[in-house]
Amino acid sequence: MNLPTLVQNDNQDNYNEELNQTLRDGLSDNGWTIPAQTTLKIAEIAALIPAMPAGTLLYDTTTDELKFIGASAVKTVWTPRNLTTANIVIAEPAAALGTIWFDTNISKLKVKTAAGVIETITSV
Repeated sequence: MNLPTLVQNDNQDNYNEELNQTLRDGLSDNGWTIPAQTTLKIAEIAALIPAMPAGTLLYDTTTDELKFIGASAVKTVWTPRNLTTANIVIAEPAAALGTIWFDTNISKLKVKTAAGVIETITSV
């Protein structure tokens, strides 16, 4: 995987180092973890626009939303459907593979990986 190198200026050296380490840490045998940040930290990162590359993905741990850096603002890409564990089990048979829910009982994301299989998404 080629890790991104951002345009350099006086304030970007530390950011590049942290971003690259975060990306390296997010790699695993099962895929890649999107960097998680709080809403406050995402607002701080947004202040780097336009130095931040458009299309950067971040997971907002405060709001449980997937966000991306656009050309001029941070935008919400996706908000999971909030359901209890019992309601996720009820919804599973009709859901497509890859459907993701936010389990309000355990405050974690869950994904349908096969018929009758719901897995909890955990961080690395």
